[in-house]
Amino acid sequence: MIPQFPNFKKLERTDREEVESFTKNFPPYSDFNFSTIWAWDVDETIKLSILHDNLILLLNDYTSDKHYLTFIGKNKINETASELLEFSMEGAEPGILKYVPEEVATGVSDLKLEVTLDEDNCDYILSVNDLANIENGHGHLGQNCRKFIRNNGDNIREVSCSIHEADKTVLAGLFERWAANKGLDYPELVEYKAFERYFQIDDAEIKVLSIYDGNKLIGFEMFEIISNKFIMGEFRKADVQCRGFYQFSE
Repeated sequence: MIPQFPNFKKLERTDREEVESFTKNFPPYSDFNFSTIWAWDVDETIKLSILHDNLILLLNDYTSDKHYLTFIGKNKINETASELLEFSMEGAEPGILKYVPEEVATGVSDLKLEVTLDEDNCDYILSVNDLANIENGHGHLGQNCRKFIRNNGDNIREVSCSIHEADKTVLAGLFERWAANKGLDYPELVEYKAFERYFQIDDAEIKVLSIYDGNKLIGFEMFEIISNKFIMGEFRKADVQCRGFYQFSE
């Protein structure tokens, strides 16, 4: 059971139901999607709490290695934000809450609190219409997609399956090739560790789309089906020689 603030507990796989009791009434956000945060909690530093019947997360920012607070809920927004900001002066990145969902942030009415749009995190939502334009060859991305199909179309095949049916060893091999091309030690990458943890999830509808050139895997994408309206993309890797793959895989 998640404790009441200011007490926290470490995130565990058994917390899904309780976490989703808070998040189910909001659009899906990756920072609050249970599968996402659990998979990426590779150092097991994420902590949970409840304040004014809102879900509080204490997370680690991988870009700065600093801890920060965020929350989701509909109750006493001003009070919750103020109390968390005060707490942050001792237990997290001081004076700031990050990645608060828009539906929550718009409930802030206290003039002493400043709400700022984080434009660096507004580019991961893709519309079906835009993706259709890419597939139809419009714009620079569409041209890359058409080039990929033209160069590889005769040999390309797609295989879709559940994560439990996917060949993890083959997928990891492509991950290793991708990392080697960038001069990276893939087992030490946070992303690869999260990829490994993703395979441990057995209580969500997770799919894998693999793209083959003949019998050679040239790319894959892993995603969770949230509802009949939303999917959450998690991991996508491709052979760097296959220009246009990422546009094609959309």
